[in-house]
Amino acid sequence: MRRTVAIAAVVSAAGLGCESSPDSLPVARLAHLAAADEHGDAELAKRRARLDYLRHTLRLRLQTDFDPPKEAKRAACDEALLSGGTAAQQTVLLRVNDARVDGRMLLPLRLTGPVEHDPDVPRKLGPLPSPPDSIAVADRLIRRLEGALERRYAAVVHITHYTVPKWIRKPNRRRAEWVPGWVRAWVAVHDVRSGSMLCQTLLDIRNDVSDVSIRVRLRSDTRHALVKALGETLRSETERALQNLGGALLLPGERRRPGPS
Repeated sequence: MRRTVAIAAVVSAAGLGCESSPDSLPVARLAHLAAADEHGDAELAKRRARLDYLRHTLRLRLQTDFDPPKEAKRAACDEALLSGGTAAQQTVLLRVNDARVDGRMLLPLRLTGPVEHDPDVPRKLGPLPSPPDSIAVADRLIRRLEGALERRYAAVVHITHYTVPKWIRKPNRRRAEWVPGWVRAWVAVHDVRSGSMLCQTLLDIRNDVSDVSIRVRLRSDTRHALVKALGETLRSETERALQNLGGALLLPGERRRPGPS
């Protein structure tokens, strides 16, 4: 019995001795680990600085003045000018420009958000609120921003008229009704660096209110839903307009279309 206990104690002590506690590691091994941690921190710090620089550069580029069309007529793109670049270069930056005469009231985010949605371009390009905590995450964000900075063209939706959907009750009608929301906009392709316009086309979009609830209690929610639907329609019509303007242009997230065989 005593022999069994002694053997168990020896085995237990041997097991504890095998644990990799900091005190049991050789000095050279500890120095190597500390150097690796320090090197990793330095590399992550470099990538965070690179991210801040890329975000700042992209923000300045998007602050280019994209002026609305001076002539109210459609102008096709020069396919030879737009083609020939890489997929990243031919992918457009999507922006909305408030070109209304009376722009005292801001355009709602429900309207503009769907148009400007881009998986590689954050809506806010200031300093990162929470920097990446790993090199892998930082590298992925860097690749996205570098690709966005390669883009040569911006597809700008110049909104010249916007009316919000309205719930009204006419004196000569028993039931209330919705007046559709309306957007008129020029979709124009601009050179990102110079801001010059290359081509343009007109969009005129209204809500479909045929099956919309007219209940007073749901009026606010219904209006919000109609504005959001108007923004989604504006996005899809913008995509269609860009395909008609220049077949060489790509939308964010879209792969290069195969050429004719």
